Amino acid sequence: MLLAIPGRAASPFGFLDFCRSVSVGSGILAVSTPQFTGNGKTLSRDFADGLALAIRNALHAHKLTLVPLIVVGHAEGADAALDLIACHADAISAAIIINPTHIMRSPAANLAGVDVLLTTPKGAGSANETALQIEKCLVEAGARVICERVPRSRVIRKRDELMARIFLSALFR
Repeated sequence: MLLAIPGRAASPFGFLDFCRSVSVGSGILAVSTPQFTGNGKTLSRDFADGLALAIRNALHAHKLTLVPLIVVGHAEGADAALDLIACHADAISAAIIINPTHIMRSPAANLAGVDVLLTTPKGAGSANETALQIEKCLVEAGARVICERVPRSRVIRKRDELMARIFLSALFR
């Protein structure tokens, strides 16, 4: 099951098509893009807390066991996915994080057993520092991270689709 969290520049339907293409036949839980404050910052931490609660409530209400849930986030959606990992890692099995825009807060729990594909923009400056901080934070918490540097893009590209497919096929072979 994929949990799809698009960024604000992404077309919600285009992002769903991306998720369908990377894991044909998987269920997709689609959520809206996280809200933003007037200064452009995301409210992703509140969004992640609410999302984790909704997942747990749905599982409890329907007496379901947790199937592998892979969170897929792009740009601001990737920021929300990182907050979900940081505070509610027990709600997910793996993550595909594409071009996050902000640093990650330190996870509250050990992330051993969590696999993460992290794609970040190539280059120097703040984007590179953000990528290094996120990778370090995940690894220090015990996650297994594959980090790929890619050209900067506000939209999902074919290379993102190919990397995600390879990542998922390696996880579930």
